[in-house]
Amino acid sequence: MAEEGVVELRKKALEAWREAREYLESGGDVTYAYLKLALSDVETAAPLIKDPYCRRQVEAEASLLRHALKLAMVAYEWSLGVGGRAYKLRLFLRAVKESIIILLLQLKRL
Repeated sequence: MAEEGVVELRKKALEAWREAREYLESGGDVTYAYLKLALSDVETAAPLIKDPYCRRQVEAEASLLRHALKLAMVAYEWSLGVGGRAYKLRLFLRAVKESIIILLLQLKRL
């Protein structure tokens, strides 16, 4: 990999860590912050992987992380305890949907 690529990767990683730190300092959810960091790393690395099979595997991980992020956000919203029954029901249905998608993505990889 060229030196420019390493420098660019380093810049992206530092920016992702800065954003995560700011998010956490503002009271954000820890799980969400670290899943976001992991997604950033995987998305940055995927285009650099030459082998198509390996790249597809990394892209599949990115897809899983995106759905895990959505599930983490639902859990965080639930923990806030705001909203009525209708809101809680919508959150529950979103959580079930994301859980099923994660399960199907995992089964697809077998």
